[in-house]
Amino acid sequence: TDDTIVPIAQSKAMARALDGAKKPYQLVELPGGDHSLNASSSRVKIATEIERFLAKSLSPPAPMQATN
Repeated sequence: TDDTIVPIAQSKAMARALDGAKKPYQLVELPGGDHSLNASSSRVKIATEIERFLAKSLSPPAPMQATN
């Protein structure tokens, strides 16, 4: 990435910390992308990945089956 505000090493360190804490995360790297997401392709990619992550992470659990 070309992010001069948050170095990729910092993002990877956060991902390791989240992994160690057993928290859900998804690290998305955008080659050539900057922090402001100036390229429209970067905005589309990030929006798509956020939507996927939230759909997966926020899906309601399956209803429990009643036992008789």
